[in-house]
Amino acid sequence: MGTFGERLQREREMRGITLEEIAEATKIGTRSLRALEQQDFDKLPGGIFNKGFVRAYSKYLGIDEDQSVADYVIAVNEAQAAGKLSRPEHAPPTFEEAEPEKPEPIRIPWGLLIIVALVVAVGFAAKSYYAQYGGAKLRREATPVQSVATPSQQSPAPVAQQPTTTPTPAKQTPVQAPVDTAQKQAIPASTVPENPQTTSGAPADEFVVKIRAKEDARVWIKADGKVVSNGMLPANSERVVRAAKQVILVTENAGGIEVSHNDKPLPPLGAENQKRTVVLTPQGIRE
Repeated sequence: MGTFGERLQREREMRGITLEEIAEATKIGTRSLRALEQQDFDKLPGGIFNKGFVRAYSKYLGIDEDQSVADYVIAVNEAQAAGKLSRPEHAPPTFEEAEPEKPEPIRIPWGLLIIVALVVAVGFAAKSYYAQYGGAKLRREATPVQSVATPSQQSPAPVAQQPTTTPTPAKQTPVQAPVDTAQKQAIPASTVPENPQTTSGAPADEFVVKIRAKEDARVWIKADGKVVSNGMLPANSERVVRAAKQVILVTENAGGIEVSHNDKPLPPLGAENQKRTVVLTPQGIRE
């Protein structure tokens, strides 16, 4: 079975989750999460803080929170009996331990600051030069120039009229209307699919996993690295998940659910109340 910390780490790695993901979701520092897995309880605040950490960690993984807290209490009692704790578990945390972890300050290289200052100075100089000289040049170019018309331009001389003759109409050759080659090569719209899909209704670059509950079952689902479900799936209900690369399914009642891949039913995952982890890809179950 392993120790309390080993069980937490195994459940986390089985789901492909990093400590950074849990820290971002629970707002608990990675140092404290790592201390739980390594059972280094002296690095934790102590008291109800520790149990709150255990509950938040277990809830994100989708495992039994009460059982995890009970396992934690047993591990702490064993550590106290072995003299591995420098202070009792129920003792209040010190000021340094209770203070939240502070992020390291961001250090900007001096060279980068100098470059940014030079760019700002050059931009300011260019703007000043344009405002002083460029604007005046544009105003000069935009000023309209009035031209003085000559007498010949004002009153053009009359043009002598030539005798007009009626032209003989030329023989007209019928012109054939051009043929629209694009219309000839047009393909009926019904033969060109607008959005090619697979037979299951999903786009060609995705696959569909359906989980149907025959009875109440707790499921944890992660699609393409994102947790999409974590809780109880009631009987006679269904959950549809679409993914392009991978779907990880964890359940505590393998015999209480039915799973299909692209509308093709999969073999039973296991017996009732059996815990099972399944990884599905576009090709099916990954062994």
